[in-house]
Order: sequence, then C-alpha cells, then structure tokens
Amino acid sequence: MRRAVHGSKEITALGEPVWPARRTDRGIGLVLGLLLAAWLAVACSPGALFARSTFTPTPVPPLPRSMKGYELYSWQDGQQWRFTLITGTNRTKTLEEITTGEDALTADGWVNIHVQGLAAIQSVVSRIPPGEWLSWIGPQ
Repeated sequence: MRRAVHGSKEITALGEPVWPARRTDRGIGLVLGLLLAAWLAVACSPGALFARSTFTPTPVPPLPRSMKGYELYSWQDGQQWRFTLITGTNRTKTLEEITTGEDALTADGWVNIHVQGLAAIQSVVSRIPPGEWLSWIGPQ
C-alpha cells in the first residue's frame, strides 16, 4: 500500500487518512519509573536489608494439657458463627454451659472459652498443645 503526505495528514493509496496512534499512557510510564526509583532507593539504602525489627510479638500462652482432650462446639447465630472450646470430659455438657457464661481458664486445667467468628476460633485453637485430641461438635 502506497502512502503520500498531504499537508499534515498522511494519506494511503486508497485516499484514507492515516492517523497517528494516540498515546494516552504517556504519564503512566513516568509514574511507574518514579515509583520504581523510590522503592529501589529505600530498599537499597544502607542497613535496610539487614535492619532488625523492634517489634516483638506478645507470646500467647498455650492451653493446659487435657486427659480427655478438648471439645469444640459451633453454631450459627444469625450471620455469625459462634464457638466454644471446652475441656473434654465423660459427661454431656448442658446447652447453657456451651452457649453462655464467662470464659474460664482455671488453675486445675478447666477451659471454657467462648468466641465469635472464624479468626477468633483459629487463634484459640492454635493455643491447643500439639498432640491433643480435639472433637468438633457442630450443627447436625
């Protein structure tokens, strides 16, 4: 296909103008380049790669060992899930014991913890010592 220039327009052999491609992303390359340069300046500054963190997480104490393991109860309350982690025993727990009451962690090893939401129960379950039994009793 032959092209000719007519004034400020380039015209093909068919007489159709050839419009230059528009660039709408001219500023994006500059912004990305500046962001990359700033990141490199911070990341490669002396001591940045070997800096020590001053943050020390507070250790969460593990739950006590239990001869009968632990029982986890779960139920849905509206849109939320509620959970109770309680020390395992040979007796049947009452509904009131599971769904209400104060959290308990006594010196003799009795645990009765009530939480709401998945993140909260994950935090509680992570405190169970390795090797302990966990029985999960949910809605049937």
